[in-house]
Amino acid sequence: MLSALAGAFVMAAGPAALAATPATASPEGIVIASQGLINAKVGDATLGGSPANPATGSGITGLLDVSGVLSATAQNTSTPPGNSATAAVANLGPATDLLNLALFGSLISATAVDSSCQWNSTIGSGDGAFTMTTTIASLTVLGTTVTLPTTIAPNTNLTSLITLPTLPSVPLLGAITGLTVILNQQETGPGTNTMTVNAIDVDLTSTIPLLNGSVEIDVASSTCGAPSSVVASPVASGKGLGIGLGLLGLAGAGLGAVYVRRRRVALAA
Repeated sequence: MLSALAGAFVMAAGPAALAATPATASPEGIVIASQGLINAKVGDATLGGSPANPATGSGITGLLDVSGVLSATAQNTSTPPGNSATAAVANLGPATDLLNLALFGSLISATAVDSSCQWNSTIGSGDGAFTMTTTIASLTVLGTTVTLPTTIAPNTNLTSLITLPTLPSVPLLGAITGLTVILNQQETGPGTNTMTVNAIDVDLTSTIPLLNGSVEIDVASSTCGAPSSVVASPVASGKGLGIGLGLLGLAGAGLGAVYVRRRRVALAA
């Protein structure tokens, strides 16, 4: 049992030391990405590789899955002159392994999540140079269905639409201690004179071993503006997988320990 637990820590800790924020460019469309404790990108489209159509069932291992038709694009445009990016997720839902269903199963799910960013180089800079949109057909957070406005205003905090229920926890393993969800998040960057729109931005913190801290997840992310590239160290492959499997190993160890204690009590009786 102890060796299994140690193995879980090794699997999770190894890739973590190599992880870094993914490289970012303009224009760029991303189906789903995460930063913080887990750094990953799925469906990353840039001018050098567009469109990006990841397989259904992709996602951020250990946190959220995306399925159905998934796509991201990045292209130069002539009308108006400039560039544009789009990202689309047909279905967003919890990761499918046992532990994550228990902890994140009701965290967030959504359908038909889309974003787009268009830059008019004739105008160049300022609000008039960028057109950003977000559409979401349906959204459920912590088991509560969110009534979405016809037009989602930029940087809509979920708490303006619903009262968040109690955050989930798993006995012996920890809890989600903080959750912020922003819809149609619009922010400057990553480069000079660029903008990014994230259809759904999720920031969560937890006290779960191996996922103790914070992670940010962006669903359907589109960046446009002056062509640029912000280069960073490559993402360590398998980081999410290591954490997901590490959590499962930890869950198994915890359940095993409970069983041993119960067995000892029964024998003593």
